[in-house]
Amino acid sequence: MIVKKSQIYINLVALLFSGTACYFIFSSSSVGNAGNHLAPPVQPIPEHLDYHSLRGTDFRFVKPQLYLGRDFTTGTYTALKSTLQRFISGSKSSGAITSSSVFLRDLTSGDWMSCNPEQKFVFGNARLPLLLSYLHQAQTVPALLDKKITCDKVINDPQPAATNHKTWEAGHSYSVRELLESLALYGDKTAYALLDKNREITGYSKMCTDLGLPALAAGDANTPITTQEYGKLFWVLANGTYLSTEMSEYACTLLGNDDRGEGMLKTLPGSMKIAHTSSIVDLGEKGSQLKESAIIYLQGNPYLVTIMTTGKNKSDLQSVNSQLSAMVYHHMQGRN
Repeated sequence: MIVKKSQIYINLVALLFSGTACYFIFSSSSVGNAGNHLAPPVQPIPEHLDYHSLRGTDFRFVKPQLYLGRDFTTGTYTALKSTLQRFISGSKSSGAITSSSVFLRDLTSGDWMSCNPEQKFVFGNARLPLLLSYLHQAQTVPALLDKKITCDKVINDPQPAATNHKTWEAGHSYSVRELLESLALYGDKTAYALLDKNREITGYSKMCTDLGLPALAAGDANTPITTQEYGKLFWVLANGTYLSTEMSEYACTLLGNDDRGEGMLKTLPGSMKIAHTSSIVDLGEKGSQLKESAIIYLQGNPYLVTIMTTGKNKSDLQSVNSQLSAMVYHHMQGRN
């Protein structure tokens, strides 16, 4: 019996010793590993975890979600934003521009970034919202696309967007489809004027309200808008939330044939699929504003970007937009 008790005491002591040793061994091992394998940095939690949502009002019982966007940024594009801000500041110092704003949204994650978001630019040629409002109405009234509109006046464009720009004749009638395609493909001024004059039939004002955009009166090009507000138009187009999938595809196809000669598309690969719109507004003595927005279908990382720039010289505006776009593209390409 004495031997058995001794053996029990020995076993207890051994067990206590081994437990203590294991504790120190694993504790020191954990400290060593912590130094060799650093944990990934923790992203700071935004102070306001809010999302901005817009819902359609076309139906009595169903309110489809048209837009959902974060009201906060995650810091993903901090380095890119600094690079863009330095370039904009340098361009202003050199006199090439007087102001510029950039809005970027990742179409996969929804992350976004904005440079000078408070700056407002005049709406000018409301080419994209006009296209969306007509196509939205055509979903419930298909005959709208075949409706004829008589051309009462031809607006001569000294610098048409393409050599195959359509020729209009006063007194002749053209279908809404023809006008929309010329508007989307070439930014045709006559097509825009005719569609703008007859846009009341499409519920244009309601569309602006639904998407949280400033209401642009017919023929008024001076309504202020920000890059982020304009970016909503391509966001709902990319997600097929305002138009049907088929209509969204049709709109993007038309906008994908835009001219790439100058501006934000100039430095992008020619094979890159895009949906793009641009317009220049003459501000008189203040110079001009170049406003461009596009979906860039970068493989594996599609994104939308809106760039608006003000300055005295049109070629300087195009150069600045081109370089800003190239910086965004290379950054997004590096994230693949």
